[in-house]
Amino acid sequence: MDTEIALRPLADSAVAELVKQLVNEPVRADLLAGVTRRARGIPLFVRALMQSTTRLQGPPAVVRDVVLGQLDRLDPPARGLLNVVAVASETSPEVLAAVWPGELEGPLRDLVGHGLLTEQVTGRSVRVRVAHPLYAEVAYAELTAADRRRLHARLADAIEKLTPADTLALAPHYLEAGDAIDSNRAPDVLGTAGERALSIHAIEEAVRYFRAALAGAEPSTDINRRMELLTGLGRALQENGKLTDAASVWSEALALAQRAGLAAQHASLRYRLALLETERGNLSLAEQHSRAGAEVARPDAGDAQALALRLVYSMRSGDESRMRAAADHTAALAAPSIRRRPYKPRHTSAAACRPG
Repeated sequence: MDTEIALRPLADSAVAELVKQLVNEPVRADLLAGVTRRARGIPLFVRALMQSTTRLQGPPAVVRDVVLGQLDRLDPPARGLLNVVAVASETSPEVLAAVWPGELEGPLRDLVGHGLLTEQVTGRSVRVRVAHPLYAEVAYAELTAADRRRLHARLADAIEKLTPADTLALAPHYLEAGDAIDSNRAPDVLGTAGERALSIHAIEEAVRYFRAALAGAEPSTDINRRMELLTGLGRALQENGKLTDAASVWSEALALAQRAGLAAQHASLRYRLALLETERGNLSLAEQHSRAGAEVARPDAGDAQALALRLVYSMRSGDESRMRAAADHTAALAAPSIRRRPYKPRHTSAAACRPG
């Protein structure tokens, strides 16, 4: 009589110990984190990931074969629905219902019952995802590029109709849908996602979003919006240590600001470039940008961003006279708003002054 024993996934600490035994040397933290996230405690997957490549790009052949053995047993509706969820990464039943052309309840129940999809209830909402990251990777990789784009476009369209303000859910689909989606809306969605990614220091993600937003922007795009996208991309590249690329992007934005006569943006970009060139050790070029920024900035404008950048540059330069000049400029701009009112004594009645 055969006995089936259900094995629980390894804990993260056990995965770390297994990886250490497999390589017999210290393991990079990012490599261990990637294996732990993708293998989800399954020893076979841990071994396959470690043996395939240290770059962890794409599922290893042995993992693909194991997963496809499971997926190929599914009937067409269930397999199709799992493909949609794999493209979605994580979604709601409402979005699935808007995308899925047929009856949803039966295939969804079967996939959850077989442990291929999971439902997570948070408050009043339900989120659906593929149960294991590598199952999602394999299902996604088996689709053609055209099929992926079409599914991303359909998911974006459904989210736009149900929750159009959910930029975090929309952005990955606009990024991957390519020309299968509305080009007029894409730059706004991707640019907003780039700003959010930058705010949480997801730098590589921010670079991808900003680049895609700029690539999809029409020639008629508002110049201020294009400037925002270029400035955001430059910031992301700078934080990613790609200073030459950041300088190139900001120089492009600077040329736009000069042609359009945008003084505040011009000054701000000059000071950004001064800071960047200081980081690169190009002090002469940094000084040129700083002087140009001071010349173009209107003394009465008080642009907060340009002023802050000038202060930071002045402090980083280590030049006491420059720091003093920047501080004096700041004080001069602030002075009108903090002037003291002339003192006026309060008029108090004689009765109120008498001791009680």
